[in-house]
Amino acid sequence: MEIFPESQTINQGKRLTVTGKVLFGSKVSATIKLGQVVNFRVYEPGGEELEWFRDNIVFEGADFQFILPISYSEKPGIYSIVVEHTVTGMKARTAFKVKK
Repeated sequence: MEIFPESQTINQGKRLTVTGKVLFGSKVSATIKLGQVVNFRVYEPGGEELEWFRDNIVFEGADFQFILPISYSEKPGIYSIVVEHTVTGMKARTAFKVKK
């Protein structure tokens, strides 16, 4: 599993689109037909989870997308995203920086 923020840096008050892909090895055709769920979590620079971003994303196929609205009150710093596939337990991580 892989996840990609559209940008590594985002300004307060903007939206960050995060895309992801889940593939089960060489079984691409089976993945395309499969309904899936991933759990999406965001952590602030101090490591505490921002629960208001927590979500379960239900999708079909290999690709999913999530949009994070970054408020003007989010503190600047490096945030991390952890996505877990609910059936297999596969995890993917990435980070992005919030600027004023």
